[in-house]
Amino acid sequence: MYSYRSSAGGSELRRGSRLHSASQPGKDSEPQKEKDKLFKGLALRRQLISQVSSTVRTLTARRNEQIAQALEDGLTVAKIAALTGESAWTIRTIGLSYEGLFPSRTTRDAHLSAIQASTAELSAADRKRKLLETQRERLIARAYQLTDADVLDLAIASGMTLENVQKTTRRRAAG
Repeated sequence: MYSYRSSAGGSELRRGSRLHSASQPGKDSEPQKEKDKLFKGLALRRQLISQVSSTVRTLTARRNEQIAQALEDGLTVAKIAALTGESAWTIRTIGLSYEGLFPSRTTRDAHLSAIQASTAELSAADRKRKLLETQRERLIARAYQLTDADVLDLAIASGMTLENVQKTTRRRAAG
């Protein structure tokens, strides 16, 4: 794994037990500085994608619970499916996965607005994750083209599997 630390004199890139230091000004070459910058960007994207993915999981669970409660309170599968953009089968499956719910006496409008808000929030988080994944792919392609980084280093820094990094570098090289 790569970790970065900034200090007064510069920054350090740690990989395993090896230390690559950029603390002496003027000593690093431009390609090494560019590589450090790209790897720092990959590490940041990995962290941000992890955070957003966690948010997506939380929002999905909350929305699914709201859907199940709305079904328990008498809303139709078709109405919820139209509101969320999910298939009727998916809505039915969500409803069946929650057992032991009791009627909540919440109004239909309150259910619909809560589900709509959760769906919008989930969509926004999912778009953000896709944007970060696209940025990560561009950084991988750039690092592969401009530096001597191998695919294994890129996989470690990005948090992607080796196979996915290889696909990304081949796809970007061809396109």
